[in-house]
Amino acid sequence: MVNSELLLDASTIIGIAMICMFVLLMARASGQAALFIRSRVSTPDRIMRMASLPLLLLLVAGPQHVKLITGFILILGALVSIRLQHLRLLADGLQPGFVHRITALSLLGSVGFSAFVGAMVGRS
Repeated sequence: MVNSELLLDASTIIGIAMICMFVLLMARASGQAALFIRSRVSTPDRIMRMASLPLLLLLVAGPQHVKLITGFILILGALVSIRLQHLRLLADGLQPGFVHRITALSLLGSVGFSAFVGAMVGRS
């Protein structure tokens, strides 16, 4: 069994690395970054964001079986949201290379989030 503290550390390191790489990407592609910042937020993304807070509270404070189900829902929702974001950014006219880099960073964030979920599920 993996120590939940180790997973928390891993999620923190991945999160910091993702933020640094995002800042570098935005600095290098300033024209695309402006389009990215102005792009619209889709309705499924808004719904996922609103649903995430109560789910995160359940993940941290719920009983073990609820944590497991909640973690699965959050990770699945994050992956669906990443796919929808990818399609939306392409439809908004951003360059495919830039969109692929954003998607890769989102997937890296998803790995970090999965480590956080694993740490919360592993906690008693």
